[in-house]
Amino acid sequence: MKKFSKGFTLAEVLITLAVIGVVAALTMPVIYAKIERHILNNRFKKMYSTLSQVLEKTLFDKGYNMGCYVKYPAGGGDGLTTEKHDTSGCKSFFINDFPENLRVLKLCENNAYTNGCLPNYDWGFAGSSGCSGFDSDNIKTKSIAIVLSDGSIIFTYGIDNPITTFGIDINGKKGPNKSGYDIYSLNLVMNDNGNSIKLSGQPFKGRPVITNCLPATDDGGVKYLDEIMK
Repeated sequence: MKKFSKGFTLAEVLITLAVIGVVAALTMPVIYAKIERHILNNRFKKMYSTLSQVLEKTLFDKGYNMGCYVKYPAGGGDGLTTEKHDTSGCKSFFINDFPENLRVLKLCENNAYTNGCLPNYDWGFAGSSGCSGFDSDNIKTKSIAIVLSDGSIIFTYGIDNPITTFGIDINGKKGPNKSGYDIYSLNLVMNDNGNSIKLSGQPFKGRPVITNCLPATDDGGVKYLDEIMK
């Protein structure tokens, strides 16, 4: 008696491959987005940790006398000072002192985009963010920008307190150059005893926001520190 081997027909194979292709096309963007977010979150954590350590070392080297303090509203419940307000030494601290403990590739005191310290930021947050100075044109032309050896960027943008509120671009010129993805805003805060400065996101509705004054965030972008630091 003859034995017949069972197998798949060409049509069945093609249909199976087509189904696999459709499923992959639907799921890969989601998987890729999660991987990208994980990478960016880790880069943020690394930069946040580095800046915090460098800040403490810089302050220690200066004897905790940086002459760069910000006044915060009373009743915030976050332990921040409500009395001292001195930004006279902020520019010198940011340009001369702080970079000494960082691996700086380039520093631009003005026209940071023209001078090669910033990518061509282009976002529409100027009129709607409620975040004074956090618009791309202001940052590109008026900010102090520090490019670190790993490509990440620190830049000032504030108008009222131009140095104590600053932005970080954890991905530098690589992109995506989007708020809440690789661009965030941080600030320098002082506790009530006046001898300790730290890097922070200002508390907002009981949660610490990454953005100091909560500028508009691109769709899907992260706003809160605990969404990254967990």
